[in-house]
Order: sequence, then C-alpha cells, then structure tokens
Amino acid sequence: MEKFTGKVWVLDDDIDTDIIIPTEYLALKTIDDMKQYGFSPLRPELAGQIQKGDIIVAGKNFGCGSSREQAPSVLKALGVKAVIAKSFARIFYRNAINIGLPVIVCKELHDEVNAGDECELSLEDGIITVNGKTYTCTKLPAKMQAILNQGGLIASLNDEAEESESAAVTAGEAKHGMTIAEKIIARAAGLSQVKAGDIATVTLDRLMSNDGTTHLTIGMYEKLKNPHIADKDKLVWIVDHNIPSDSPKTAASQKKMRDFAKANDIKFYEGEGVCHQVMMENHVVPGELIFGADSHTCAYGALGAFGTGVGCTDYLYAMVTGTSWVMVPGTLRFNLKGKLSDGVYARDLILSIIGKIGASGALYIQ
Repeated sequence: MEKFTGKVWVLDDDIDTDIIIPTEYLALKTIDDMKQYGFSPLRPELAGQIQKGDIIVAGKNFGCGSSREQAPSVLKALGVKAVIAKSFARIFYRNAINIGLPVIVCKELHDEVNAGDECELSLEDGIITVNGKTYTCTKLPAKMQAILNQGGLIASLNDEAEESESAAVTAGEAKHGMTIAEKIIARAAGLSQVKAGDIATVTLDRLMSNDGTTHLTIGMYEKLKNPHIADKDKLVWIVDHNIPSDSPKTAASQKKMRDFAKANDIKFYEGEGVCHQVMMENHVVPGELIFGADSHTCAYGALGAFGTGVGCTDYLYAMVTGTSWVMVPGTLRFNLKGKLSDGVYARDLILSIIGKIGASGALYIQ
C-alpha cells in the first residue's frame, strides 16, 4: 500500500465501539445506512464532516468495547483512510485489518497534532510526517500488510490468493519456556515454539457464533465466488441474545441463521442458555484454540482453552478456510497474598483486579 496524505481529525482516549456506531443503529440494513450516525454520542456533526481520505488520530485504547465489526466498517464507509492511535483494543484492531482499514500505533502523534493538519503516512516505511516533523510508527508485519494490500480477507477469498507458507513472524530463534497461551497457539500453528509478538497462521479447533451477528456472516458468505465450509463439525451456532425475539427484524435474522444451520448440518442451539455457558458445558476442551463472534469468548480460558472474540469477516474467513492469523499475546502475572474473606469469591477477586488495571491495562496492540 503506497504512502498517502489526509486531513487529521483528533479524538481522545477510550473511544469505544458504542461511540463509533451506537447499538441502536446496528439494526439498520447496511453500513451506508449506519454511517451517518457515526460518533453521534460524542460529536454528532463529525460523520458529516469527515471526507474521503481523512485520517483519525486518537489516544489510548481506541475501539474498546464490543467486538462489532460495524465499527471499523463505518469508519471505512465514511472515507477514513487510516486510524493512528497510541494503542488499540485487540478485536477492533483485527477487525480493521481484516476489512482493509490501516490501523497504526504511534505514541507521540496524538499530543502534537491539531484537527485539520495534513498528515502523510507511509505504511511500508513506518513513517508519519506532519507539519514538517517526522514520527516513527509501528510498522505492520508482512502478514498484515498482505491483508491490506489484498483489500481485506474477503477480497483474498474471492481472489483465491494463496496463504503464505510462513506460519509465523518471529523476533528471534532463542528457545524459551512457553505460557499456556503460547503452547496452544504453537500447537495450532504446527510450530515447536512461539512467543509474544509473533504472528502465527493457525488451524481453529472450534468456531462459535450467536444471533447477534451470524445473519451478517451468512450474508457475506452468500456473496463469495466459491462459498464452502471447511469443517461443519467445528461450527457451533447459538441463539441467545434475543430470546424471545424482540421484533420482526430480529425474528427474520434468527430464521436466516436457523435455516442456514439446518441446510448445512451445523450444530445449533436455541433458547438453551447464554452462548458461552452452552459452549463450556458442551464443547470447549482444554488446549483448544477457539474463535467466537462475541467479545466474551475469552471466558473459555477458565477451562484451559484459548478463546478469543472476532468479527464477522474474521469468522467467515475461518469458517471457509479453517484457518486464521493470531498475534501471540503477552502474559500478565498477578501475585496474590493472604486469603479471601467470608463471602468473597473468585469472581470478586478478578473483578477487583480488572478494576485496578483498567480498561487499557491488558492491551498488546501498542
């Protein structure tokens, strides 16, 4: 992707996906219908002011919150050419790369630019220039550059582009002990070793989707040149978000999901509980690598599995190919002393820890 120049819009820390596109507009039929409501809780006028080729410069933890892929899709539809931030929420980062929207980490830029400045960005060189000053940004790994150059994962499916044989991008060859997350990713990638920061091409063990977004995945699937499912036995679809359905539109989307599951012999649950509880009681196995179209999929870590939330494009690519890419996360260690008081349980403990480290306390896209 060549270098490009765009006008800057400046946003602050913790811009979440509910700010980028609020929940009440997700029921609209298309991204073009949604885009006029972009940033409406924060700056209602902004969606109408952003021009094609503009660049958003933000603070920390951009894109936190829900795993909804509509957030980066709305930015792209508005004409945003790239988002540059101090750090990104992981699922938003993946979703943006996978739909072909460049997301770049630069620690210094946000505090030194103003709205309306002209920004020149070279993705290949990892260089940003504003007002004659040059900034170094994080260069995207070759894997991510390739996805952007193809126009996103779906474009690569339709072009039948071959996956690179390089299974991981490693920072060094030194042997080391691995965390459980690293061991699971290494197994899924067919590698002897991975470490934090590596990018590995993995084979998924299981794929969960619920009624929040499955109808969108089906719509994308039906537009593929060669739609097919890599392994139907790895798919689990669960209706749990709207039971009973709250509108004819919701009922129609659930019917679409139900009919597709029946036609393709996909394991299907309806009204049998929260999707993650259903998964952990019936499907999750320690050591598995699981994608779920929901940001709470990380709950599977309680059973010793590597679960992570993904968007529709990510899910569709994995559903069709059986594979995807994963950036190996770092691991945080918490040393706990003493004992729990009466009436205090593990849930209270982890909620306390989460509260102390904050919403951006466990980012690794930074």
